[in-house]
Amino acid sequence: MPYLDFTQGGCTYCFACVEACPVELNADKEVQPVMGVAELNRETCHAWHEVFCISCRYSCDQQAIVFTWQKFPEINADACNGCGQCVRVCPANALRI
Repeated sequence: MPYLDFTQGGCTYCFACVEACPVELNADKEVQPVMGVAELNRETCHAWHEVFCISCRYSCDQQAIVFTWQKFPEINADACNGCGQCVRVCPANALRI
């Protein structure tokens, strides 16, 4: 069964997966698919445990990761496109789609 592994990298919406998939898919390349929304686990996030970490800060082209008080990451679900770029860079595995 095909799946997306965001620990290896995020989606750039190039549709290479549609071309490679053994299941026939009718994907409209004019419409960006909805992948999901990033979720942050505060229990495992270094920044939420007073460890300076901004690994995810610049990984998001959509600027869906905002930092409150200049150090605590939060996900802006309205801005997140679910690309998963943030998942790969998190050293604590605190992000998922």
